[in-house]
Amino acid sequence: MSAEEIERQLGIELRPWQRKILNQIPDNFSNGVIAIRAPTGSGKTLISLLLSLFKFGAKRIIAGVRTKTEQTRFWEDVRKFNLGVVPLAFIAKSAHCRLLNDEELKAMKELNIEDMDMSCAKCMFALPHEERANIHLARYFDAWLNAFIDTNPNLPPKQYIEELMGKLNDTHCTYDIEKTLAKGVIRLRRRLLLIGTYPYIFSFPSVVFESILSTYDEDYPVGVEAEDEILAEKAREARIAVIIDEAHNLDKLSDQWERRLSVKRMERVLQFGERYCKQLLEKPPNPLDIAELKGIDVEEAEKMIREATEFCRNEFPQVKQTAEALISKLKDRMKELGKEYEVTENAYKRLRFEHINELTLDFEEFSKLIMPLIRVEDLVSRARIIRSFTVNSGLFYTLYKYKETRAPEYRDQLLSLIDPDTWNFYMTKEEDEVYVSIKPVTSAPIITQARAKFEGPWILMSGTLPDKDYIEKVWGLHVDYYIDLSREVRIGHREVKIITEVTSEFKHRTPEMYRKYAEVAKRIILNGDDGVYLLVYPNARMMIDIANLMMDLPSSIKQVREGEVRNIPVLMNLAKKYPKLVIHAFNGGSFIEGIELTENGRSFIKYVVFMGVPYPNIKDDYTKDKIRASGLPEYRYMKIQAWMSVMQAGGRSIRNNEDSAVWVLADYRFSYLSKEWGLTSY
Repeated sequence: MSAEEIERQLGIELRPWQRKILNQIPDNFSNGVIAIRAPTGSGKTLISLLLSLFKFGAKRIIAGVRTKTEQTRFWEDVRKFNLGVVPLAFIAKSAHCRLLNDEELKAMKELNIEDMDMSCAKCMFALPHEERANIHLARYFDAWLNAFIDTNPNLPPKQYIEELMGKLNDTHCTYDIEKTLAKGVIRLRRRLLLIGTYPYIFSFPSVVFESILSTYDEDYPVGVEAEDEILAEKAREARIAVIIDEAHNLDKLSDQWERRLSVKRMERVLQFGERYCKQLLEKPPNPLDIAELKGIDVEEAEKMIREATEFCRNEFPQVKQTAEALISKLKDRMKELGKEYEVTENAYKRLRFEHINELTLDFEEFSKLIMPLIRVEDLVSRARIIRSFTVNSGLFYTLYKYKETRAPEYRDQLLSLIDPDTWNFYMTKEEDEVYVSIKPVTSAPIITQARAKFEGPWILMSGTLPDKDYIEKVWGLHVDYYIDLSREVRIGHREVKIITEVTSEFKHRTPEMYRKYAEVAKRIILNGDDGVYLLVYPNARMMIDIANLMMDLPSSIKQVREGEVRNIPVLMNLAKKYPKLVIHAFNGGSFIEGIELTENGRSFIKYVVFMGVPYPNIKDDYTKDKIRASGLPEYRYMKIQAWMSVMQAGGRSIRNNEDSAVWVLADYRFSYLSKEWGLTSY
């Protein structure tokens, strides 16, 4: 179907470049990859949906977004253009759960505990079993579906769930309802758009989308003979398309898969163990409830409760004392190793084998101590805070044994890592806490696995999408069509200024250079117009050192450093309150991409000042390992990463065609990089 036919059918007018893409891609395009580089505000979301529906013939679309905030664009476009698709946005399962208390939710977020580490078995709020669920659902299907379609997924999680429950007028689990509704949409042969953050495609929550899409297999069971036309219908109905929004972030999937253990986490686990023991002793669960939950007889449930109670009353005090002594010893040792490895904030140092052995054995010793607390946790909570630690500890130890021996039996226990050969051990620091970390040095195996799970055409789109060669070599994705509209499509107005009197080169990172940077930044802020000033530093250390030299700015100019404020609504209030708000951010931090200070589509950010070229830290061991794994020359890899960082940070200031911003490139190296990257005023 041509672009012109699509326009007539939908009653819309497309932009010239949107027509160009639609007419370039052949009908019934299947199982290939299309990559689109175009700026924010250019209409990528709409074109990806039109490609999926009219060119791929997809009945089911999966949209993967980096953050919950970005789900809204798909949700809004489907409604705005009346595309005849049911949009269902999935947020974290833990946000739906009414059996987790605020402390548990806080701990899960703080300790980066995934939704897989919470139990939904035999939940009192779950929908009835399948046969009754279908009857129950049929009664309320349209009303419930409209409730999800009409509720903005970008609301704060608590408000989102409260609003949903008010519209549903039902006490069942909203997460369970949404999954069942999605399957109902498929059974009714309606078009479905599943919207979720990256984990719904690239990590454990992907099983949710896989389960929903398996509805086809339930309707057409394997082994049942079927007519050719029925099989053809199944093939048509099962056709899916996958859209990856802000796809440059695929480079950071390896960061999202990181696992960490630390003294802080051990302390939190012990705190929850003590809390759960107290809860069990004060209010033991009903054996009948436990018997139903576990699928065991009442006598076995009574025995389980009795043994856990006896442990808490008689043994836990000694376990706690021993665990605290181990924590104290390990705290001193971690600090000692942090100094030995010269670990700095948010940087990684590769651990030597003797220290991997020592630390993994310490974590395993702690895990054995707290193992009985898992039974206590299972009896009183849906969270899996204690179990999660023991699972990760076992993972660390098994990976170490595999690295040491290369024995197949250890590799077979590491299926959750996809390719354990790409994982390494590191030591890092965040907010003065030293962590032992394991993480993969490439995203390629993660992407390849997701590609195999969700077969069909994929669309990668971003304003800072790396080139075709990079996608194919580093991410392992063959690209059939690479469409670069970055110079053809201009959004808003940008003024570019280059300052050559400063540089962030390593050899010039001196107190004198930092004073120069501070003076440059203060001059820009004092002489510039009102608005938000986003200052982007190559790393956190530079941010702190230079921001400290800017404390003499007038008090009427509010300054905020990354880490001081984590809440976007708080930043929005500051942006409205103060004529000039200065936000100090660093490369690799959340503000470079996560900050979205907009109102009615207009950005509050009027100046983006790059305090040096944001190259990755080449002294960082993890960066070195990623470069080796990429197979690219070091300088090329570094330049691509710096370009993506510059374009992403700058893109925070121009969100639609009415926005106007000044980009200040403060480093003499920008005098040639800006030409290479096409950083000009327009």
